[in-house]
Amino acid sequence: MAQDADALQRAFAAACDRQSEVAASSTVGTKLLELVASADEGVPGLALDPVAFVQELGARMQPGEDVLAQLERLHAADLRLALACLEGDPRATRRFTERFGRDLRRLAHRFSSPQESVEDLEQTIHELLLVGRHEGGAKLRAYAGQGFLLNWLRITTTRLLMDHARRKDRARERPVSEGAVLGLPDPGDVELAFLKQSYRATFSEALLASARALDPGDRHLLRQHLVGCMSIDQIAGAYGIHRATAARRLGRARQRLLEGTRETMAGRLQLPANELDSVLELIRSQLDLSVGRFLASTGVLREAG
Repeated sequence: MAQDADALQRAFAAACDRQSEVAASSTVGTKLLELVASADEGVPGLALDPVAFVQELGARMQPGEDVLAQLERLHAADLRLALACLEGDPRATRRFTERFGRDLRRLAHRFSSPQESVEDLEQTIHELLLVGRHEGGAKLRAYAGQGFLLNWLRITTTRLLMDHARRKDRARERPVSEGAVLGLPDPGDVELAFLKQSYRATFSEALLASARALDPGDRHLLRQHLVGCMSIDQIAGAYGIHRATAARRLGRARQRLLEGTRETMAGRLQLPANELDSVLELIRSQLDLSVGRFLASTGVLREAG
């Protein structure tokens, strides 16, 4: 068993080009054995080459971040299924469809139109994720196993379908908006609607917890600005401080609210940092409006009153 762990560790180190760091670790080999076993048990019935699998893991390690920490977060079975689909294994493709087909069909339905049926878009999704229609190849190859595959698919497929819609719109060369062609809201509204449906409960709970954790002064400041609609100049006058000072204090309070919300969502969704930031980016442009309405409805900001 130790020899197997050593062999996996060497293959992994060569693939991630961090031989010295991995060689110095006494636990990476053992962790790799655990991940191989997890991948095998999580997707039974598919042939698994342990060395090839850990080489794929190594190729997906992010530079500048601790290797063991990334391995601890890894969803080995999800990554194994994704890799088997990319290899063209029909059994893996069937399991992929069984597990995620319903969610992907919902997205296809949301983006469907008289010009493109749900079935057409389902085929488009399959080609974009598993085959590769444009430069860069199959998009599923970008999945690194650092979050749940379902969450990754929801975010990635939404963006793929929006890009697909834009390409179709440009190909028609008609001076109409994307929304008019597809019978959909503007792209920002579509992404926000998707976010609300998928993450509304988690976002609301995280936002509420973060607001309650703020200092009373910060809550009061946010209540004045977001609920009371006071401008920075009005806040500065009310506090008897310079406008720049009021802006800085408001910015700090808002940042603390965001950071607390992000931390709570990260723990509950188990998304890697880049995917979580993508989720939060979808609501950033309308964040103040969303936060103000939500916190006004819950009354949490009035707790500072």
